[in-house]
Amino acid sequence: MKQISILGSSVCVAVLATACGSNGLGTSNDAGTHPDARIDAHPVDSGQDKDTGCPLCRMAVDSGHDAGKPDAGKAQYVLVTGQGSSSSELVAVALNGTTVAGSSSVGDTQAILDTHDPTTAFMLGQTTDTVWRLDATQPWKLDSSFSVGITGEKDAGIGYSDPYEVVLGEPGSAYVLRYTSNYIDLIPYTLDEDAGAPSHKIDLSGLLQAGDHDTIVEAVGGAFVAATHTLYVVLGNIDRTTILPPSYDLLCTTTVSTVIAIDTQHNVVKSLGDAGPGGSVALKGFDPVYGGVVFDEANHRILIEEAGCTPATGDAGGGGTIKHGIEAFDLTTNTTTLLLPNFTAPTDFPSELVLVGNNKAVVQVNFTGSETYGWDMTTSALGAAIATAPDVFAYDGNGNLVGVNATPVDGGMNSQIVSVALATGTSTTLVSQPFSIPIAFVGGAGVWPHP
Repeated sequence: MKQISILGSSVCVAVLATACGSNGLGTSNDAGTHPDARIDAHPVDSGQDKDTGCPLCRMAVDSGHDAGKPDAGKAQYVLVTGQGSSSSELVAVALNGTTVAGSSSVGDTQAILDTHDPTTAFMLGQTTDTVWRLDATQPWKLDSSFSVGITGEKDAGIGYSDPYEVVLGEPGSAYVLRYTSNYIDLIPYTLDEDAGAPSHKIDLSGLLQAGDHDTIVEAVGGAFVAATHTLYVVLGNIDRTTILPPSYDLLCTTTVSTVIAIDTQHNVVKSLGDAGPGGSVALKGFDPVYGGVVFDEANHRILIEEAGCTPATGDAGGGGTIKHGIEAFDLTTNTTTLLLPNFTAPTDFPSELVLVGNNKAVVQVNFTGSETYGWDMTTSALGAAIATAPDVFAYDGNGNLVGVNATPVDGGMNSQIVSVALATGTSTTLVSQPFSIPIAFVGGAGVWPHP
């Protein structure tokens, strides 16, 4: 199995930024001016780690910026990003609508969404190291931006920070987890900023494990627990130097993936009482994937979707994938349990994990809508396939998966934003050809306000 995701979602991709407007916040189109010509959309690339399931459920904070859960009377939108050769486009469609409500373009070829906080939504530019805050009522508009590059950091990695997640913490502060940086950036996200600077950085380089020759801890996802002033962060601790031809598999080494804790009142690493660096807890699985860290609030645990690794053989070739599945980290006992080992086959690659009710989830493998399954989390096996599921999706809180289907056609790609009823499998097309720029990949899907 090709463990491509461990390269990070923007590795080997040149920065192809274009002008985004004088304030760096991109260019926006409301529904009345959105171009009619929408072509060349593309399904999510199976060679990139682009999971957009519910990575986190975070606590609301009194931030001063649209604080509290958005009003129930506000319009609810499905948001999608499409990634082109020189820019990305954010598109919003009302969940009960049939037209594009508005869009914005940014000069970043790998823009992804983070729409899982109840108060604030973000878009992350992985090639330009930018975090954009989305307008609370017109979420296709970018109303503030922050620069989260690696300037001035020691052990700065490979030249870009690759922002993966934004986790809201103490009032007014948000933590930006960056895959190719050993620092977590704190940004004052409630402020109106144009390329605003981080207010603080948390150094994780002391957690680097012996044998991790790429020298990066790979922060993948996290969750904030307000009651204990704790940010839990999942670290991959993979060694990318093992990814070699001809297989390009991630080989199993001596490192282990871990869960660490940050004291958010003092912004320092605190011990969880285990034997790993900084008192971190070792995971049984390996290589947690982008978007695969989910706060299961009802069960007071964090779910972690893991891609696994390939044991090295005598000729350094692959020997089959191990340590992949879904693992639970108990926030009370600081212990872990493998809930779903090996998915449906040893070669399956995790690509979506979305909670859809108490002990109910939807799991996708291999970045393919037809390989999407219901999962009763009290069991150790996936349930029936949801054959009509979108290739990239989120949950609308009302029994439907919403997202994007895209298929190659002569001269480009054909794409639709769809809603799929979980109870019946019925797929309803909301908008066909939603993008106004040629799209190479689908960068993500989300629902705002968060259900």
